[in-house]
Amino acid sequence: MTEDLLPALTARAAEAAHIRDPACLCTTATLALREDTTVVRHAATVAKAHAPDTDTAALAVRTAVAARLPGILLPPLA
Repeated sequence: MTEDLLPALTARAAEAAHIRDPACLCTTATLALREDTTVVRHAATVAKAHAPDTDTAALAVRTAVAARLPGILLPPLA
């Protein structure tokens, strides 16, 4: 993980949260900070960054499953 990833990811989560809810309560938390994954939350929006060597095909499958199971997993915003 690069040193500037966490602030950049936090800013992206805040931007997405504010687009969805301009009256955002602006609560931010780091949920995971590992070598392979970084996850942050801003209000009700979660942003996740994967390591550069992540298997993109497997990630695409996991993302598709999350999109189909919104009551169980967090679906992607876009």
